[in-house]
Amino acid sequence: MSYPDSITIASWFGPIRIIPHPDLGRFRPTAKVRGRRRYYRSLHQHAARFAVSPEGWYDHMHWHVDWRGIGNLSWRERHEHLSALFTMFRRLEAEVAAWGEPHQTWLQIDAFDAAQDAVHLHTPNPNGTKFPAEFDGVVGMRPS
Repeated sequence: MSYPDSITIASWFGPIRIIPHPDLGRFRPTAKVRGRRRYYRSLHQHAARFAVSPEGWYDHMHWHVDWRGIGNLSWRERHEHLSALFTMFRRLEAEVAAWGEPHQTWLQIDAFDAAQDAVHLHTPNPNGTKFPAEFDGVVGMRPS
C-alpha cells in the first residue's frame, strides 16, 4: 500500500511510516476537560479490567482508549492514555496466550491523533478477511 507524501524513518523496532497532516489543530478537543483525576482513575480502572471472550471470532476487532482525543491537548494527557492503552494490551496478551486457536494482537498508535490509538485482535473468521493480516514494511510478524 502506498501513502501519498509519507515519510519513512528508522526506529528501534523497525521502519515507521509517518504521514504528515496539514491541519493538526482540527484533532484537538474544543471543550475544557473537567474532573481529570476522576477521568484518569476511571480510565485506568477500565483498562485493568479489560477482558475478551475466548468464544467466537474477531475480525480486526479493536478498542480505543481515547475516543474524544483528549490526548491531543498535551503530552501529559497523551501519556496517561498511552499508559492505559499499554495496560489494555498487556491484559489482552495475557488472556489470548491461553487460547488454543491462532490469533493476532497489535497496537496502533497514531502520531497525530490520540483518538486513533487502539488495541487490535484478529482471528480466522467466516467473513473471509485474510488471516494472518499482513502489513507492508513489517518484518517478523506472525500469528500466535
